[in-house]
Amino acid sequence: MEFLQAGGQSECHLVLSATTKSVGHAPDGGLYEGCKPDYLAFTKIDETTTFGPLLNELVRTKKGVSYYSDGQRIPDDLHLAAREQIVRTGPER
Repeated sequence: MEFLQAGGQSECHLVLSATTKSVGHAPDGGLYEGCKPDYLAFTKIDETTTFGPLLNELVRTKKGVSYYSDGQRIPDDLHLAAREQIVRTGPER
């Protein structure tokens, strides 16, 4: 972390599974030494049935979403977060 911070322009992205339903699973900043998340990234967005826990984390942490994955073929299924695409990829209605 010291190496990255020495460059002056580093970002910390906390990666969370979209299938985790627990509330408050993102840290408040003290759990990851040297890194307070700038953004949240969500994996398994294609496997969730609801966006509620994801939205709760975004509101709770006051962080934006940077990336999401909607499959197991990385890097092919890893995407920059765009609101319209996440809505299309999200849970079936």
